[in-house]
Amino acid sequence: MYRTSSFLLIFILSSLCTFAKVVLSEDFNKFTDGSEDNPSSVITSFDSYTQTPGWSGINVMQAGGSAYLPVEAQLVTPATDLGASGGNYCITFKAKSSTPNAFFFLMDSNGGYMSGDITNEWATYTVSLSTGSGPSMKTEPTVIYFYSYTDMLLDDLVLDDSGVAATVALPATEFTAGSFKANWQTSMNAKTYLLNVFTLDYNVETTVFSRKYLVKDQEVDGTSFVVERTDFATPYYYTVSAKSGDAISGESNVATVRPNAVEPVTALSASNVNSNSFTASWTSSPLASQYYLHILKRHETQQPETYPIIDTDFSQIMTSGTIDKPQKELEMSFDGDWFANMPVLAEGMIGINNQDIDFFGQAYLQSPVIDLSSCQGEITISFTAFSRKNLKNACVKLCDHSPSLSFVDTQDFQVSETPETYSFTLSGGSSTSSLLITSEEEGMMFIDDLKVTVNLPANASIVLPVHTFITPETSLEISRADLPSEDQIAYYVRASWAVSHKDGEVRQIPEVISAPSNYVWVEQNASVEDIVSDTAKCFVSVSDCNINIINPNRLPILVYNTSGRCISSISSPTTSSTITVTPGLYIVRVGSYVYKLSVGRYF
Repeated sequence: MYRTSSFLLIFILSSLCTFAKVVLSEDFNKFTDGSEDNPSSVITSFDSYTQTPGWSGINVMQAGGSAYLPVEAQLVTPATDLGASGGNYCITFKAKSSTPNAFFFLMDSNGGYMSGDITNEWATYTVSLSTGSGPSMKTEPTVIYFYSYTDMLLDDLVLDDSGVAATVALPATEFTAGSFKANWQTSMNAKTYLLNVFTLDYNVETTVFSRKYLVKDQEVDGTSFVVERTDFATPYYYTVSAKSGDAISGESNVATVRPNAVEPVTALSASNVNSNSFTASWTSSPLASQYYLHILKRHETQQPETYPIIDTDFSQIMTSGTIDKPQKELEMSFDGDWFANMPVLAEGMIGINNQDIDFFGQAYLQSPVIDLSSCQGEITISFTAFSRKNLKNACVKLCDHSPSLSFVDTQDFQVSETPETYSFTLSGGSSTSSLLITSEEEGMMFIDDLKVTVNLPANASIVLPVHTFITPETSLEISRADLPSEDQIAYYVRASWAVSHKDGEVRQIPEVISAPSNYVWVEQNASVEDIVSDTAKCFVSVSDCNINIINPNRLPILVYNTSGRCISSISSPTTSSTITVTPGLYIVRVGSYVYKLSVGRYF
């Protein structure tokens, strides 16, 4: 996974726009002292150096006909009436900087602001804001501040009240495998719009992102345009500029191109079932570029039992990394769909890396969601841990995910560079719980010999994830060698639209994942007819606002509303369940069978 960050967008125009109304201009020709390479003479009183009185600043220097702003300098324009066009105005200026990765930042007195990168050669930059004010609006005039967080040379500043407001790019619609519709808001005084559609290329050596255009400056009369493309999984973005004659606004925000939703699939009965393997299959989803096949296990007890959710010594981790020089990753999954954010790897060991906590966030290991309702909400975790890079304090948290993430129990512990074994029992869990191992301190912590158990009573069951496979196909052969032979095995599928990634390309567009499919239970010697008949034993009825489910085989229950959101989930139900809902239409999945219900008085 590639993570990126950027400043607010800067827009470099290939040629100067001709603006309809210039309200302020400054060429800095009176800044004659010094030179670009050797600025000198800090200006304390600006009126004799500028074309218009009222300029001010801090640590601004002359540079042979341009203004030099060293680090922490500030240049301030005179108060100007920018309210004639509803507060829409443009600032055009030339700038350069000798500092790598330099950028400018400007802000007006009404809170409008913009920042962007500056090259080491003179270039022209245009910024459009809509926060202008002045006597024409019966308000105070506008003052604009240039701040230099890195050094910069500034010249040929033009403040224009043209009245062409920047537009707002809206989400893409009508998404198909070959096209999408770009949309944007109407802009005041705009006659046409210029559309840019592009992907981003990343140069590893220069660490610079550059646009690769599919459509550049496509002039459009209305506020939408259908873009044809052939590469379905390429990450596209678009921006729009408003245009009126020769006046062109700055670019809009960047809109990402992705579907709003992906249609869920139906998991089909397992085929080719034998003692060594089986084939999981499902229907296709029109916009899916890949599918997540989730393999589950259901463990049932006859007597009270301590059952391991995970028990690993991480011997499967093979890496050239060592404890002192570990292999660093952004994220990864391991046994039973556990997830690691910012992990470090040494052979036979996993750790969390908080050295870049301010940039990448807190590192952690987290279990999948576990139904703890059959074990009184208690769970026990044990592990060996030690630290590097001065990390001293860590914790284990029991999380609840319904309706949003919250922490119901926390056990703090201290860690040193000497390995120690820890064991905690946490309580307060529910049907949507997970475990979290983390630290808020900078440094590293390594984990080994991780074991998590629950105490199950007699005649209870628990459903847990085993492994998730990712495939572009609609079927996959699963080997039984890695599956527990004593437990029942099931699967369900989620369809996903995700852009492709290869070296040199930037994957910034979020993935879109469908609702889960129905569950399919894989019986050792079951035929399709057996599976159907087992499901048919279920009986679903409605009384008042209650959904009543007779479920002899205790198959997992999922309840969805008409928008496709899962509002109730019981992974380990009893033989008889009642779910109370508000009046409405619902879809109930019991195992692999679907019921459509009308509850209460619904019109």
